[in-house]
Amino acid sequence: MKKYLVCAAIAALFFTACNNNGKLSLGTTDSTALKLQRNKLTALKTVQALSDKHLDTMLVAFAPGFVDYGSGDEQPKTNIDSIKADLKGYMQAYPNLKAEKINAIASGDSVVVTATWTGRLNIMDSGTRLEGKPFTFDDADIFIFNSAGKITAHRSVQNKELFFGQFDEN
Repeated sequence: MKKYLVCAAIAALFFTACNNNGKLSLGTTDSTALKLQRNKLTALKTVQALSDKHLDTMLVAFAPGFVDYGSGDEQPKTNIDSIKADLKGYMQAYPNLKAEKINAIASGDSVVVTATWTGRLNIMDSGTRLEGKPFTFDDADIFIFNSAGKITAHRSVQNKELFFGQFDEN
């Protein structure tokens, strides 16, 4: 008799768990988890859009008042038109730029996206032609989100000296 009661209880639990009609109830924990997932997905799509050279798709994710701090070696940029112009120049200098091994970690209102970037240069440096030289670098991009899921700020940890050190011909 005990076996039948246990089987009936398991069947009832299974039936109840499978019969929720597709409704999802959100408590504060679930809501927070959904926001983290939304922000993570937006950050991943933003990095992928940069890798695919779809700048307009990338810029849609930015909130009004967005600030690009870069790696901290230049003044922060806030004007979307100048950010877009800089990105277009970046795409010309690195036409084969591609992100690989893309991962994201989310916590609070921040998402960190790591990737290995590869490509070939298309720039002049101090009169030396570096066109066609391959490069690889690991980077982490830090995105800050507002409550609406828009990106309010970006920081990169890539150091330009380390990046260009790959091409030192000494």
